[in-house]
Amino acid sequence: LLYLEPSNFKGIKDTLGIAGSDLVLADIAQLLRDNSPDDAILARYAGTVFAIILNDANLAQAEALAEKLRQALADKIFDIEGKSVTTTFSIGIAPIHETTQDAKQALNHAEQACGIAREQGGNQAHTFSEEDALAVLEADKKMITLLQIALKNNRFSLQYQPIVSLHAEPGERYEVLLRMLDPDNQLVMPGEFLDAAANAGLLVDIDRWVIKNAARALLDKRKLGKELQFFIKLSAASLNDPGMLAWISKLLQAARLHGDSMVFEITEQAAVENLSTTKNFANGLRQLHCKFALDHVGSEAHSLSYLNHLQVDFLKIDGSHIANVNNEDSQQVIQEVAELGRSRGFQTIAEHVQDPACLAVLWQHGVNFIQGYYLQQPEDDMDYDFSSGGG
Repeated sequence: LLYLEPSNFKGIKDTLGIAGSDLVLADIAQLLRDNSPDDAILARYAGTVFAIILNDANLAQAEALAEKLRQALADKIFDIEGKSVTTTFSIGIAPIHETTQDAKQALNHAEQACGIAREQGGNQAHTFSEEDALAVLEADKKMITLLQIALKNNRFSLQYQPIVSLHAEPGERYEVLLRMLDPDNQLVMPGEFLDAAANAGLLVDIDRWVIKNAARALLDKRKLGKELQFFIKLSAASLNDPGMLAWISKLLQAARLHGDSMVFEITEQAAVENLSTTKNFANGLRQLHCKFALDHVGSEAHSLSYLNHLQVDFLKIDGSHIANVNNEDSQQVIQEVAELGRSRGFQTIAEHVQDPACLAVLWQHGVNFIQGYYLQQPEDDMDYDFSSGGG
């Protein structure tokens, strides 16, 4: 099994927009077809990742094909709408034999091997070995132990980033962001521990820790006379947890918090992949008077028609479009989401706003709120001056 990931595809998307980057992916798919054996099974596995299954091939043949594909992409120049981009492959190779437990294990091994190739600089292939398996297992065990300690001993912390109205709408809103403290009290970012948490089945417990401690922070602010609204991220695991809504309901009652003080957000990808569950979850939140948001909207080139099935209060436009706001495709996504919001009665948030250059476009299209380092980086304290507005 070959697991192939083009390097820096976010940069390509920022340069070419979604439509242009999809043309690059189509060209990469054709490159793989042209250079692979006729009996190979090729697929676009997820996002920008491709996978190839080789039938009746030995390891030497798989490694030779990986090198051939690596070189072919490294030599390729993609000319899209007057712009030229290049990329390279990080390739993971996982042997499939009688000791391979199932397809999931083979994919995990290939993905881990790809990660090693990427960490070593990319533009290369790496074959998964027993040494890799032991190293990954050891690293996962160490991280899982840290996570279990963090849950038991409150070794997590929360930071907050303001979400500010572009149209002077009243209220103070913050995104709640999770961090973990390592043994040296250094902050560990979610990207470093969420995969291990998922593998260990800890995501629901972590989400509940965040919600419970966010509720405490809301109560502390209420004592000071401030009524805030928190945006709280939920994992797909919590979305699929049958007890989550009842647990949130009990928490709100015990804390005497009104539901609309919390906005629960999941990624667009999680919503699309779990559409029926998401619909039921959103309806349940509405009964609790909580708000519901989708994050990273427009990150993929699929239609927004899935929104016909969901009751949504906020849509957060993916940061790639905000960073690439002068690109025609990104402006089209921003306009489409904003117009959909106006017609359907939900509000829109531009995330990852890094500088004021995009504000005129966001204002022009009627985006309601902005969030990002331009306003303030995530901080321990909630001290943003909302009277200054988003400009």
